Amino acid sequence: MDNLTKRFDRISKENPNLSSFVCFCRALGTQDYHTDFVIQAFETFVDKGDYRRADKQEIITWVCKK
Repeated sequence: MDNLTKRFDRISKENPNLSSFVCFCRALGTQDYHTDFVIQAFETFVDKGDYRRADKQEIITWVCKK
């Protein structure tokens, strides 16, 4: 997760107006991560205020498919 952390931090710093969710998606890029990893990373990086709790599972499913 270290590489993802570095990418997320760099993207967040370079784009302070972007939400943590957008920075997270950009940090994931086109990498093919395991679903469990994406869920754990989502919990770590994405602010809970950036999404509705009811939409969380749908958002994670979408992120895993992209």
